[in-house]
Amino acid sequence: MISVGVIGCGHWGPNHIRIFSQLTNSRVLMCADLDEKRLSAIQTLFPEILITKDYKDILNNPTIEAVVVAVPTNSHFKITYEALQAGKHVLCEKPLAMSSEECLQLGDLAKNGGRVLMTGHIFVFNQGIVKLREYIASGEMGKIHYAHSERTNLGPFRYDVNALWDLAPHDISIFNFLFNSAPVSVSARGINAWAVI
Repeated sequence: MISVGVIGCGHWGPNHIRIFSQLTNSRVLMCADLDEKRLSAIQTLFPEILITKDYKDILNNPTIEAVVVAVPTNSHFKITYEALQAGKHVLCEKPLAMSSEECLQLGDLAKNGGRVLMTGHIFVFNQGIVKLREYIASGEMGKIHYAHSERTNLGPFRYDVNALWDLAPHDISIFNFLFNSAPVSVSARGINAWAVI
C-alpha cells in the first residue's frame, strides 16, 4: 500500500485523488490547495483525507511516500524538486518543467535519490495508442517514415501556458511511445485563430 499526497486540487487534482483512492494498492492521505473552496469540496467527497493550504505539510509528512503535483505549470519544477529532495516519488502533470535543463536536473535528482519521477502523459495508457504501438512493433503497418498529428479537440482552456505547452507534450509523448525512440527532427506550425476570423 503506497500513501499519496496530492498537491493542487484544481482541474486534475480531484481526478488523481479519485483514482488513487479507488486503487487497491494506494490511498490518498492528504491534499493541498490554496483555495479553501476546493479543499472543502474534496473534504466533502473524501472525509478521510487530510486537507491543508500549505503543500509543505505533505512534503514533511513521513507517512506519505508519493506526491502528485497538479499545480499551475510555472510551479511544477519548484514543487517537484522539493518533493524529490524530501524523498518522495513524484507524478507531475505535464509539462514537467519549462526547460530541458530543469527536466534533466529533476531526472538526475530522482535517479540519485532512488525515486520514481513520472510525468502525466496520459495518452500512452490509452488502449488505442497501445494497440497502435503493437501494430507498429509487429511490422504490420510496414516501415514508418514519418508521423503527423493534428489537434482537433483542444480540451479546457488554459491560462497558465500557451497552446504549445498545453498540447504539444501529448503528441510528443505519443510519438516517443509509439516508436520507442526520440525524433530526429520536429517541425510545428501554429496560427492565431482570432487573426483568421
